[in-house]
Amino acid sequence: MGVTAVLLRQLGLLPGQRMLDIGTGAGVTAATACHVCGDAGVVTLDRDPHVVAAARDRLAALGYAPTVVGPGNCPHRAPQRQLGARARPSRG
Repeated sequence: MGVTAVLLRQLGLLPGQRMLDIGTGAGVTAATACHVCGDAGVVTLDRDPHVVAAARDRLAALGYAPTVVGPGNCPHRAPQRQLGARARPSRG
């Protein structure tokens, strides 16, 4: 989580702000953002419904309840002030 904390610090994310995390993955960025700005300020999304379900469960187990978005649902709390995006290389 150290790299994620550094990235969010560089964004200047503060308590009470809102963040859209694109590419939920394991939910580490969302969890860190929830810790900094609170659950209500975090929306995290991913295109893979299995990733979304796993992240939602993982975040809940950590005590966080951000809006987790996947195929078929969308957030109603836009726009966000901060944008966190990650990418992974494609296979092939």
